[in-house]
Amino acid sequence: TYRAACAKAGVEPKEGLDAEALGSLYDAGLADLDAHFAVLRDLLAQKLRKRGQAAREAQLADIAEGAGEDGADESEDDEEDEEDGEEESDSDADSAEVLECEDEDEFEEVMR
Repeated sequence: TYRAACAKAGVEPKEGLDAEALGSLYDAGLADLDAHFAVLRDLLAQKLRKRGQAAREAQLADIAEGAGEDGADESEDDEEDEEDGEEESDSDADSAEVLECEDEDEFEEVMR
């Protein structure tokens, strides 16, 4: 259990296990780092597979929608993409600008 692992590592359960305490548990053979890493690797692979599958399905849907359209519709899509780009640049203008100040006087001047 968690309390037993904390006791073996010599830490309080409320404080938790730091890297050194975890290392001592692995060194003592109470935990298998390779097995834990393999589980994490498998979980990541599953997540990436799902994400890739969703992206492929979205691409296929886009292709299926585009197959029935003619060239005029594509130019409208291009115009919409350009407008989207303009909106994105507008939102960038709303973000804070970072300025470096040499001293407090310069900071106060910038803040005015």
